[in-house]
Amino acid sequence: MHQKRRRGYVYYSALGIALALVYFIQCATPLLPTVFGVKPMPAFILMLCIAAFGGETAGIISGLALGIATDVGSTSPDGFNALVMMLMGLACSLLATYLFSERLPAAAVLCGIFTALYYLLNWVVLVAVSGYDGVWLYLARYSLPQAIYTWLFVFLFWPFVSFITKANFKKRSNSLLE
Repeated sequence: MHQKRRRGYVYYSALGIALALVYFIQCATPLLPTVFGVKPMPAFILMLCIAAFGGETAGIISGLALGIATDVGSTSPDGFNALVMMLMGLACSLLATYLFSERLPAAAVLCGIFTALYYLLNWVVLVAVSGYDGVWLYLARYSLPQAIYTWLFVFLFWPFVSFITKANFKKRSNSLLE
C-alpha cells in the first residue's frame, strides 16, 4: 500500500509561488518566444509536476487555481479550463501516485498524455464545434505544435519539483507512531 507523505506549509508555498511566477512569465508576451507562431503554456506542465509529486489535494488545488487564472484571460467557455485542469491535476496525481514512478521518463509520458489531451479538448471545444472551415488545418498548424512546445517544459520543471520535494521541507511530527 502507498504510504502517504506529509509536507508542510513551506513546501506548498514554494510550489504555489513557483506556479504563480511561471504563469506570470507565460502571460508576459516578450518573455517566451513563439515557435512556428505558437506560444507554450509552461504553467500547465508545472501544474502537472506539482500534482504528480504533491498528491491528490495539491493536484486539485493547483489545477483549479491555474484553470481559474487561465479562464480569466481566455476565450474558452466559462469554467472550461478550471474544470479540465482540476480534473487533470487529480488524474495526474492519482496516476503518478499509484501507477507511475517518480522518474523523468515516466514524467515525460505522463505529461505528454495530459498535454495532448488538454490541447485536443481545447481544439474540440473552441474550434471543431464552431463549424469553421479548416479545423483540421488548425489542429495540425497550431494545436499540435503548441502541445509539443508545451510538453518540452517537462524536462525543466520535473527536476525542479523533484528537488523541492526531496528538500527538507517535510512536516515534522513528534508522534512515535509515524
